[in-house]
This record gives sequence, C-alpha cells and structure tokens, in this order.
Amino acid sequence: MNSQDPPLDLLRPIINFYTNGNLQQALDKSIEMLEKFPNSITLFNISGSYKGIIFCSGLKQAQLIANHLNSIIKMSNAPGLTSSIRRGCSKYSISYPDYKEINESDPQLMNFNND
Repeated sequence: MNSQDPPLDLLRPIINFYTNGNLQQALDKSIEMLEKFPNSITLFNISGSYKGIIFCSGLKQAQLIANHLNSIIKMSNAPGLTSSIRRGCSKYSISYPDYKEINESDPQLMNFNND
C-alpha cells in the first residue's frame, strides 16, 4: 500500500467482498472510495480503472493510433472501455479552456490575452 491508499480498516470490506467472490460489490465499493482517494493504486487495481497515456508527435499520429486502438477495443468486447484524443496537459486546459479544443482544419494554435 502507498500513502495515497485508504487505511486498511476502510479497505477491509472491499478485500472481503473480493475474496468471497462478491466482485460486483467490491467493484462498486472501490469506485465509491475512489472519490475520496483518487490517487490510490490499490483502488485502481481493484476497480480496473486504468488510464493509459500515449504521447504523439502530432494530430495525425494521434488519429492513427486512436483508430488502431479503437479497433482493438472493439474486438475485446470490453464494455465501458474508451479512448480519446486530448491535447496536452489536462491541468493546463483548466486555466486555458481553448487549449483542449482540437481543430482539424487549422493549425493547433491558441490566442493568448495580452495582459
């Protein structure tokens, strides 16, 4: 366990659900607990809430990879599994919402305030 995991007394019910074969209850409880402990590796492992990041050199490369990944996802028949193309750091787009917009017909530029 790492320091971002919930204390063992909070994890115990999830572990018990899991070891007793109550997988849906373990999943539900771990997803609920991820709200309070969003960086818990243990809860991510139990819930299967993995996030993968692939860095690309440009939009065309990202689209090629996304198309390939989407066909793999479709073949895996995994409900709820998705992929998406995002631009840069997700925290940066909080301060600059236009940054996350992907414009396929124009250069990927942003307008900055002159303040």
